[in-house]
Amino acid sequence: MTQITRDQIPSSVWVVDRAPATPASPVLDDDGLLRHAGRWVSISDAQIPLVDLLVRNAGRLVTTAEIRGTYTAAGGSGTPTSLRSVVHRLGRRVSEVGLRLHVVRGRGVVLDRVADG
Repeated sequence: MTQITRDQIPSSVWVVDRAPATPASPVLDDDGLLRHAGRWVSISDAQIPLVDLLVRNAGRLVTTAEIRGTYTAAGGSGTPTSLRSVVHRLGRRVSEVGLRLHVVRGRGVVLDRVADG
């Protein structure tokens, strides 16, 4: 086998090699820790099912009906006020690991990464 030196490799190949990796998706582990971008934050037992739903659908719209169903199945109140409150609190928690919740008025919520910038 012949060894190739860096001079023999087209620059486009090694430039791609140095490109930053695509950020990993968020992960909710079995201990209730939300991990992302090398950071973690603990999630309360009552909110784990909701965060799990959002993480499994990261980057996509999770409808208000899905949020209500998941939250009430976990014992939470399904009133509009309580749902707004829990989404607001979760928004603060996920921001600690470089994520954010985008509220789409009247439709639902999207969990997304905070843009670098």
